[in-house]
Amino acid sequence: MNDTDLPTSRPPERLPLSLGWLALGAFAIGTESFMVAGLLPVLAADLQVSAARAGQLVLLFALSYAIGSPVMAALLARFGRRPLLIASLAAFSALTLAASMAHGFAQLAFARVALGLVAGV
Repeated sequence: MNDTDLPTSRPPERLPLSLGWLALGAFAIGTESFMVAGLLPVLAADLQVSAARAGQLVLLFALSYAIGSPVMAALLARFGRRPLLIASLAAFSALTLAASMAHGFAQLAFARVALGLVAGV
């Protein structure tokens, strides 16, 4: 056995920093729908609606995400993945901020539907 038969040791490849941001965005989108479920009693009291009505906020997000994902994918297929991902994460952040400032159930419901559509991108 000579030196050429031994495996060469190469330093491990480093993952790009953008992959970390992608993972953080995926985590935020994934946990966003579950966070509201834990806050339903507080949301119901704050919005002065029943707990069942506040629970519709979770349903609205889930339905818009499930129905909107294939539709948004078809509509936005011509755009590059990277710019689309950056734009969708920025829009998701802006919509989350808008949802946090909603004054009524209708505004929050609209923001949740928009969040579901953007998360589906």
